[in-house]
Amino acid sequence: MFKQMYRINIFASMPIKDYYTLLRLEPNADQYAIKKAYRKMAKEYHPDKTGNNESTSSYFREIQEAYEVLSDAKKREEYHYQRWLEKSMGHQLDIALTPIQILKLFLKTEQYLHESDSFRM
Repeated sequence: MFKQMYRINIFASMPIKDYYTLLRLEPNADQYAIKKAYRKMAKEYHPDKTGNNESTSSYFREIQEAYEVLSDAKKREEYHYQRWLEKSMGHQLDIALTPIQILKLFLKTEQYLHESDSFRM
């Protein structure tokens, strides 16, 4: 019992990635939907298809990690518990951003900096 409580405390301090957002799924998705979403994302971001780009390769590894956790019933149950624990403590889940979302945020920031008055900063 003590080991299990200790293990929970370790995970409670670490931010948890939102695997459902990463795979573009709802939290109540079944195994078929998870597998279908993984295959679709894997085709899109596989390093062989993207030309070994480092950012898409790391995103592909996160997609694989999400699929490994959500496809295994025991790992998925533990993930759901960790996710519930994180939300109950008032923390936000780490939301994984796609490369397109990162680019949009960068362009928005660049536009803001371009429009701002550097003399009044």
